[in-house]
Amino acid sequence: GLYRDILHAVEDLSMCAYTSEMFSELLSKIQAVIDHLNLEGHTDTNLEHWVAELNKQIEGILLQWLAHIIQVWCSEFDR
Repeated sequence: GLYRDILHAVEDLSMCAYTSEMFSELLSKIQAVIDHLNLEGHTDTNLEHWVAELNKQIEGILLQWLAHIIQVWCSEFDR
């Protein structure tokens, strides 16, 4: 279902190749499903809570990517 699609896209986000295109594709896919759920009338507080938790999870993944990128970037200067 739709929720499974989002969870799969979030999992892919944590393991995908580091390209802006891949990040954009996965984040757009997640947003499209959330928009679809919202348009279907799933506007109850459970959806709001679920989206807030999903946002935290995505933020954590992006922060991990950022830390990795900074580490790689700094190691280039240590050469």
